[in-house]
Amino acid sequence: MLIDDALQAKVITIAQILLRDESEETKRSPSAIAETVRLAALTAKVAPDQYDEAAAVAELVRRFSQWVPNDSALSDPTGHDDWLTAARKRDWRYWHRLQRYLERSLPVDVVEALDKSTDGIIAQLEDPTKKGQWDRRGLVVGHVQSGKTSSYSALICKAADAGYKIIVVLAGMHNNLRSQTQIRLEEAFLGYETSPNRDPGSPLGVFFEDRDPSIHPHCATTREDNGDFNTAAAKRFSISPEERPWLFVVKKNKTVLGRLLKWMQSNHVSDGVDPTSGRKMVNKLPLLVIDDEADNASVDTGEQEFVDGVADPDHEPKAINSLIRKILNTFSPRDALRQRLHPSRGENDRRGGRPFPAVLHSQPGRTIKLCRPGSCVRLAQPRRRKNRRPASDPRNPGPHRRRRSGLDARQAQKRPCATARRRG
Repeated sequence: MLIDDALQAKVITIAQILLRDESEETKRSPSAIAETVRLAALTAKVAPDQYDEAAAVAELVRRFSQWVPNDSALSDPTGHDDWLTAARKRDWRYWHRLQRYLERSLPVDVVEALDKSTDGIIAQLEDPTKKGQWDRRGLVVGHVQSGKTSSYSALICKAADAGYKIIVVLAGMHNNLRSQTQIRLEEAFLGYETSPNRDPGSPLGVFFEDRDPSIHPHCATTREDNGDFNTAAAKRFSISPEERPWLFVVKKNKTVLGRLLKWMQSNHVSDGVDPTSGRKMVNKLPLLVIDDEADNASVDTGEQEFVDGVADPDHEPKAINSLIRKILNTFSPRDALRQRLHPSRGENDRRGGRPFPAVLHSQPGRTIKLCRPGSCVRLAQPRRRKNRRPASDPRNPGPHRRRRSGLDARQAQKRPCATARRRG
């Protein structure tokens, strides 16, 4: 019997659509699936000798054999308008091609759960077509191997469909981790391999689900270990609001983020000036920043003074934290989303203009917390110290206490959260 692969895929696709509408699990038993496959073959006018019924049934059993519980969410709707509707999603192409691509290797229920979960996330972000200034911040929490990268890959596709023009992914602190994230997003979002000369390379991943070149996103970084954002590449391109979305996968590195900030504030991107500070602004390109493993390097670990709950206005944040703030504050329409594993500690950054608030009450209308099933969040209380002791005060804990834990004073200063990490 000669099996036609195209007809086999067609039968499976039709049967999957029919089974997806069945709410009762009993109707997804192997025998019920076999009946649906035969019905799908009749619908598609495929003869029994043109497809393999047993293989089709086995594939559909695999696709419908998983169950994913719902995640949970807390949000503050202050100043936020509901905008995500079924009609708005109807013409989305980046997500639909990723959805079809994922269904080739993942059970249908898993892909549907991912769709529902990321709908909940992007619905809490702002509508990128909304006029005027807006600013939303969020936090997504999940356990190890809980699908964090798949979650923000799907979210990036939906953000591009919705109208976000600049998408920045802060992908760790090392070249190999940044390159790994770049490769995953080439497969799930770009649809092509990036090359050192920034020209699209060989097609891959989602490209084969929708080959239309008019929707291929741009990318300012490459999969090479040294493919991070650099000044030489930045001089070769500019961005206009009418173009397809741009993706930046960058390290959390002072030099790299400084280059990115300088380029964003250049005439290639900026289209206005802040009347208060006089700095250049971007008003026509909605920005989405996704911080992968946001508790690594992004948090301002400098000690802040709090008096009656008010942070010291003269506090200077750490370099990475400061650059992230400046990038966000360069755009008037902006969203920022933190992605992190199940935390062993919380953090607060309550100073105005902070990059990513972690507590719901810190500023109305800006915060979202999404927890995958079984995850939990413990948020630390901010320290409120009215008077700082001088360095010479004998009551201050000396470096000898940290040496006992295996850290010398210099290492302890660089890793202030090491003890908290071990306790978590």
